[in-house]
Amino acid sequence: MYDLPNLSYGQLVLSATVAGAASPVTRSLNFPGQFLDGNFVFDTWTLDSSFAGLQITSLNISACAFDAAMNCLNGADSYGLAQFAIDNVMLSAVPEPQTWAMLAAGAALLGARRRRQGEPA
Repeated sequence: MYDLPNLSYGQLVLSATVAGAASPVTRSLNFPGQFLDGNFVFDTWTLDSSFAGLQITSLNISACAFDAAMNCLNGADSYGLAQFAIDNVMLSAVPEPQTWAMLAAGAALLGARRRRQGEPA
């Protein structure tokens, strides 16, 4: 497992509980492995739009390490090898309905005021 450069050594798994869904939605990404010099290959993972657009109520992030037969081991089975780091996570803020209502009301008030100021006295 340790002397196989350029092969995937494990997997990152996202399992999301989605509002109104009966079962979790899962996406996984294999870790890209190591270079011949032993340095790890870093990767960027952009989730597909079908996952990115979900209304997620909870998210479980886990990892596993592959054994020689490519079985996914995690927890005590992985001997601490299934460790990972997440950096530069980008989340999109979604405005709540009240925000849109306040924006529309403010625009209507500004429009009414402008119209009133434009009328001759």
